[in-house]
Amino acid sequence: MKINLRSQLFGIICISISLLLLTACNSVKSSSNTNSTNLITTVTAFTSPVITTESADDLVPIPAGFVEYRAQVEPNQFGKVETAVITFGAGANAFHVNYRDYIETRPGETRNNAFYIWQQNNQGARQKICNVVLSSDDIPAGITVNMNSGYYDNFGVEWIQIMQISTFSNTQPFTYTFNIGIKIDGKDCGTIPCTLKVTS
Repeated sequence: MKINLRSQLFGIICISISLLLLTACNSVKSSSNTNSTNLITTVTAFTSPVITTESADDLVPIPAGFVEYRAQVEPNQFGKVETAVITFGAGANAFHVNYRDYIETRPGETRNNAFYIWQQNNQGARQKICNVVLSSDDIPAGITVNMNSGYYDNFGVEWIQIMQISTFSNTQPFTYTFNIGIKIDGKDCGTIPCTLKVTS
């Protein structure tokens, strides 16, 4: 009888330990998933970051309702901000997206990524876009992304939307990548890549 009681007690202890370990593993897995995925937050107005020195990707208002990178306005002082143009579709149905696909930054900084989006007919004239939705569900941990609601230039044919990509003071130096989904006038155009290199 004593042997049976001891065996039963030992079995209960083993089961209890197994349950505790399983709960702990699930908790760690859940926490990891939560920390590794964020969504782009759409805001009506940005809170301007504290700027101690002017930067090449500061946004500067220019005529025609555009904003442009400071580097494009003052190239002799700041050089150039490199951008890429991605085209979805062909001919008059094509959409064109000009944005920064590669950005370098440091922990605790905020970088600007301006999206210029337009459609062009076969005669070369730009056509108005009614609605643009930018999204992402694979933004790495340690990075936050805010996006304004977007607006047209003064000609009403080019859509401009500003993305602000921020790192925390403890974001680890690394080359991070994520995809940005684009939906234009209700059409899912797919995704475009963005690489963020965080240096020390």
